[in-house]
Amino acid sequence: MPALQRIIPSQGKFWDTLDPDNVQQVLEAVKEEFQRPEPADELHYLSSMSTGSPTGDHKPCYRDCLIFILRGEFIIKGQGRFTEAGCAYRVKDEAWIWLCGTTTIVVMEEGEEKGRCLRDTQELRELILTERDGPGMMRKKAKKLLSEHLQEIRSSARIHRPW
Repeated sequence: MPALQRIIPSQGKFWDTLDPDNVQQVLEAVKEEFQRPEPADELHYLSSMSTGSPTGDHKPCYRDCLIFILRGEFIIKGQGRFTEAGCAYRVKDEAWIWLCGTTTIVVMEEGEEKGRCLRDTQELRELILTERDGPGMMRKKAKKLLSEHLQEIRSSARIHRPW
């Protein structure tokens, strides 16, 4: 499904004055501009350096989120490149985004997906701890589940690759 809507914040050129490497400053500015009082775990700061090919990122919240571009661009397979720094895009029903070159974005969880990334991360942490420290049978089961999860992510990346 496409990025449904482009949102132009009121700050205009203000975004050019932010240091894209200062995570706290960027998150606070985005929270203020978009009037987002939610906890910090529902905002995701992503930054990439130029590596030649796009860097993929997979989060459950890409099913319903706002993606604000501070600098650079990102790709959604079948939708093309989103390049307008200082704008946010409402994204629905996606699994992956691909950061191009030197890019800094902030992802804001929306709707039913709020808190989903944190829950998924906690579940994975629990599996990792069980695999490392759990009793024999639980350790084997956790190892199998982690392996299956990694395989699913690899397969999904191949399917959603924009090239």
